[in-house]
Amino acid sequence: MQDQLVCIDAFALTPPVIRAFAVVELDGGDRPSSDAIGIVQLPLRQFNWDGGKIVSLLEVKDRVQKMLTEFVGSVRIDSDGDFGFTYESAVVYVRAFEWEDSIVLRIFSQFLRDVPLTPELYRWVATDGQDFLFGNTALVEFENGIGRLDFGTYLLADYLDTEELRTAVSAVAVTADRLDDELMARFGGRRFLDD
Repeated sequence: MQDQLVCIDAFALTPPVIRAFAVVELDGGDRPSSDAIGIVQLPLRQFNWDGGKIVSLLEVKDRVQKMLTEFVGSVRIDSDGDFGFTYESAVVYVRAFEWEDSIVLRIFSQFLRDVPLTPELYRWVATDGQDFLFGNTALVEFENGIGRLDFGTYLLADYLDTEELRTAVSAVAVTADRLDDELMARFGGRRFLDD
């Protein structure tokens, strides 16, 4: 029998994140035998865009700010360190943060606020609000019976390129701009930019 490296599962064991693979014997076909020969632990690494070096959160933020400025013009930096810009009636944010052994971008728009919480709204968020190719809608509830609607997506920034970020930012901006008018008419509330 021949040893084969087969990914049987990928999971976090301890920081830093480690993917676990089992080296197994094949039983003459394509099925592993019941005896695993051993476990190989492969640490996940972040590489910069020049290759080989660990990427820092500051490097990612610097690169993202340059890319955003290139295709949306000027960007604001809010008190949370998020990059923000306005597209039509939507305000779009890009947040970079560390997650496990990676850097992740959250691209989102808080597009509708002061929305009355109704069963119809919950139903829309749980069904239609999840049915987008790039991103999904989330409802943030507040104690006074109103909520806020957000639309967003996530990108792994370890190997981020300009077109990937441009596509995600464009998808969030265009979708949030469309949804704020459509859902305000249907469920009430106010657009994020409305006074």
